Amino acid sequence: MIDTVIFDMDGVLSNTQKVHALVESQLLSQHQVFLTPEEITQRFAGVNTLDFFKELLQGRMSLEQIHFLLSRKWEKVLNYPVEPILGSGLLVQKLHQASFKLGVASSSPLHYINHVLHSLELRPYFQAICSGQEVFLGKPAPDIFLLCAQKLSSNPLTCVVIEDGLSGMIGAKKAGMKCIGYLPTYFDTP
Repeated sequence: MIDTVIFDMDGVLSNTQKVHALVESQLLSQHQVFLTPEEITQRFAGVNTLDFFKELLQGRMSLEQIHFLLSRKWEKVLNYPVEPILGSGLLVQKLHQASFKLGVASSSPLHYINHVLHSLELRPYFQAICSGQEVFLGKPAPDIFLLCAQKLSSNPLTCVVIEDGLSGMIGAKKAGMKCIGYLPTYFDTP
């Protein structure tokens, strides 16, 4: 019986995936890597930014330069307003009222997860917050979902994950959890 719901954040609770992709596209283009925000979302949604920056910039930049580029990304995304995915807050509230254990498993850094959840006034509903910084392997590995289940004292078999990125969907299934693939449309933002 399902007793736990684990949410991805960017693209599921908040419309921040488009912000990430826009900023990443701009930063990458400065280094002669040209991907549209849509291509970045399709290929890398849910993947740790450091991992895909290393993949795309390998041989062009040192690891130190990539880390600097990553810090620039997080500075820039904080300048954008946080928009909710339509209905996500209500879903979280209804699940909380129904006594489900709730967690967030996001590849974003913990400071950004907290920024988004506080902006959306959703932080009090979640008993566990997990960042990609806390695990050795990011999505599509199952590590972040297993960590979230552990923090919630939940059996992975009683968890369902709500994910918009293919890498996260794969990771949730590898963790032995059920997964709801959320496929946003242009109607999903206010």
